[in-house]
Amino acid sequence: MKDILIGGYYNHYKNKPYKVLDVATHSEELREYVVYEALYQNETSQLWVRPKEMFLEKVNGISRFELVLPPVEFKAFHSHIYFDENKIVKAENFHKKFSQLSLPIQISKLIHKPIGPHPFPMFEVDFKGEHFLAMIHFMQENRDGLSILIHPLSGNEILDHTDHAMFLGKKEKLNLAIFNERLL
Repeated sequence: MKDILIGGYYNHYKNKPYKVLDVATHSEELREYVVYEALYQNETSQLWVRPKEMFLEKVNGISRFELVLPPVEFKAFHSHIYFDENKIVKAENFHKKFSQLSLPIQISKLIHKPIGPHPFPMFEVDFKGEHFLAMIHFMQENRDGLSILIHPLSGNEILDHTDHAMFLGKKEKLNLAIFNERLL
C-alpha cells in the first residue's frame, strides 16, 4: 500500500485538486482517516475526511487520488530521513539504497544528533524538482517505517519548513524557534 504524502497535492479521479493536510486517527475506531482540503471553490465543504484505505483505493481500475507535482514549480528539494537509536540499522540500509539510485542526488552522511529545526538524528538527500515524483515513489517503497520531511528550496526557510513541508510517515513537530533565533 502506498503512503500518503502529508502536505502533498493530489488529483481526484473526477479531476479535482486537493491538498492532504494530515492523517488522523478516529478516537473510538482507531481507524486512520485522511484530512484533505479542496483547492477549488466548493459550496459543500473545503475540508474533507475519508478513510485512508478508501483514499488509496482504485475506482474502476484507476486511483481515486493520484499524487501530482506541487502547483508551484520548485527547482530543488531536500528530504530529511529521521531515525532514532532503535532505527539506526533501518536508516543505514535506506541510506545504501539511495546510493544505488541512478538519479542525480546528493546524500549526506548520517547525523546522529538533532540539528537545526530537525527534532531527530537524520540524513539528508537533495534532488532536483524534475525528479520529485520519482523520488517520492522511491521513498514510499523503501522508507521501512522511517519518517521523512520533504521540502522545497524556495529561498524562504520558514515557508519551506512550514507551508511547503511534506511528510511521508509520521508528521514530526519541527523546532521552528531556530529560525527566530537566527533573526536576532
